[in-house]
Amino acid sequence: MGFNVKSFFLLIVFAALSPTFLFGSEWRNLDDEHRLGGRKCSSDYLVGKVVLVCSWSLADKNLDAKLTRMQELWESFKSKNFVLLGSCRLESESEREKAKKKIKSLNLTFPQYESVTNESLPPVEVRPEMAVMDAFGELVYSGNSDRRASELFIERISYYDTPINKEELKSVFDFEFNEKPASALIRFAAVKKDKMFSKDKELIKELEKKADELKKIKNIQELVSLVTVSLKHKDCSYKNKMELSRASGNIESAIKKYSYLKNSDNKEVAREAKGALADLKWALVRVKKR
Repeated sequence: MGFNVKSFFLLIVFAALSPTFLFGSEWRNLDDEHRLGGRKCSSDYLVGKVVLVCSWSLADKNLDAKLTRMQELWESFKSKNFVLLGSCRLESESEREKAKKKIKSLNLTFPQYESVTNESLPPVEVRPEMAVMDAFGELVYSGNSDRRASELFIERISYYDTPINKEELKSVFDFEFNEKPASALIRFAAVKKDKMFSKDKELIKELEKKADELKKIKNIQELVSLVTVSLKHKDCSYKNKMELSRASGNIESAIKKYSYLKNSDNKEVAREAKGALADLKWALVRVKKR
């Protein structure tokens, strides 16, 4: 059999767009065994998210102040396409309960796990305090400056949420087309109304062709509805008890209505559904505490 250039090219494209290629490897230790507090997280949930990893140990100087700053940061940006991930290095098993008590005493709600790892990150033993990974899984910062880490993750959130030119938009849309189909359709609907991009007929035609492909996916419209509801309730910014009560009912209804999507045969649909459902369940917890 002769060498098929077209098949080889398609294989390379497929590899380049696969989660394993994009993210290097699965995140590890994001399980119940290693969980110390805060909201639950998973490797699938982090796909397409800007991630700030805050590494700490009980022996760190000014630990309370550091973790309190991180909590404030989380409160300010948790409704964005962003996850703040606490990674605690335990020197001994006896420190586990102490770490859990620390997290609880400081009312930390961002995900906290023991020694979170990923091939893109430096080893836990020598890892700096801060690491930033963009939505495409690229390590863009590793160091000890809270300020620099904050600047970079805000920049990367902006790049993903509000692309400022055609090239950035196509890069983000192509990623979502392959990994987050509902998000891609939601983005396309917004692009058609955007003054910056809507007049570019060539761009709209190109994105529309891909959007039409996504619309053929089984249960895609239901997934779009689920993700839309999830985005609406992610920041839990309700003004009064009536809004809280209404939100609680809407969230519970959406979870019940769309839970079956997490079992979809389409792995991208299942993954995006699991992420949206996780956000809704966390929103429900926070709503009921208020």
